[in-house]
Amino acid sequence: MKTAKVREPERRPLPPSEHARKAVLARWESVKEEREEWLRPFYQLPINSAMAYLEDLRKICEDASRIMNQRIGDNKLAMRCAGPHCGIDLSGTNPNGRPKWIAKKDVRDPNHPEIIHSLYFCCELHHNEYVRMSQGSMGTTGQ
Repeated sequence: MKTAKVREPERRPLPPSEHARKAVLARWESVKEEREEWLRPFYQLPINSAMAYLEDLRKICEDASRIMNQRIGDNKLAMRCAGPHCGIDLSGTNPNGRPKWIAKKDVRDPNHPEIIHSLYFCCELHHNEYVRMSQGSMGTTGQ
């Protein structure tokens, strides 16, 4: 009786950005797994030392939030009309000094509600089309 030869899937090398992403995720998983280790100083250290440790962690979190806000805000290439079939570049200003966009809508990320995405529209027509598509028409919420 002949046995079928099992073929292993090809392994392609990952791009550097994918390696970096996987490394960050692995570090985050280790932090989640070692939660008790991160909290141990609050139980074991004297109050003054624990407060200093907490202050250091807060500074790290504040720096991280500043970096994330800067990364999100620096993405000016994303300032395009969010109209259904448009995509016009809206970065910069008009000759009169006003921004090129007419309407702006802030939408919270469904997976991370603390992140707010801004949608820009080049005209009221595109803004109205977006509202009709996403929220319903006739002034209702579309629910």
